[in-house]
Amino acid sequence: YILTGRQASDKLKEKADYITNMVKEKHPYDIGIRARKGIEY
Repeated sequence: YILTGRQASDKLKEKADYITNMVKEKHPYDIGIRARKGIEY
């Protein structure tokens, strides 16, 4: 199974084989560029 989401319970984390934490490092929004049609939505 593949599960996605936030705030996984400790019980779920114990059973998982892989856990990936994606963290934003840089995004155009940070410098004032708004969401663009065809890119963000």
